[in-house]
Amino acid sequence: MSKYQEQYERMKRAYARFNETSFGKPAELSGQSLKDDGLTFFQACLHLRDWIKNDEELPQAVRGAVFDYVKGSRVLSLCHDIAIGAKHLTVKNPLASGENPRLTPVRTIEKTISPELCYRDDDDDNHLPPGTPIHTFSVWLLLETYSGEGGALAFATECITEWDNFFKLHGLT
Repeated sequence: MSKYQEQYERMKRAYARFNETSFGKPAELSGQSLKDDGLTFFQACLHLRDWIKNDEELPQAVRGAVFDYVKGSRVLSLCHDIAIGAKHLTVKNPLASGENPRLTPVRTIEKTISPELCYRDDDDDNHLPPGTPIHTFSVWLLLETYSGEGGALAFATECITEWDNFFKLHGLT
């Protein structure tokens, strides 16, 4: 396995943890730990650029193209600004000029009515009768920019796709 592939696999593991946390049991979620998992992914995603640049097993043309590719990609430019902001607090030279991306945990409470007899904690003696209000608490991570907002996990998926496009463009696996 080439060196850059080590970082690519590390990034994918960070994505898997972020994905798992994003769909974890709501009672176990905290907005800050979800944000931590998101930031960990975006940092690993940006660091792939440096691993490609420094991987001497790759052709010089590929190594030399990676910084321009990140700059030219709106997705990876936003990823850059998120990762640099997480590491240094401020971004002195943003690539996604005028976007100011930030991750914000959002908590939601959904109230539904139990349509039928529901059991809690797999205990036959601990049930809710039909018509009982049920509150479901959840948290998700929002990516906000000056030009819009959306789910951070969906954006993370776009980042992986963008790297996959770079690999295809340069005949890498």
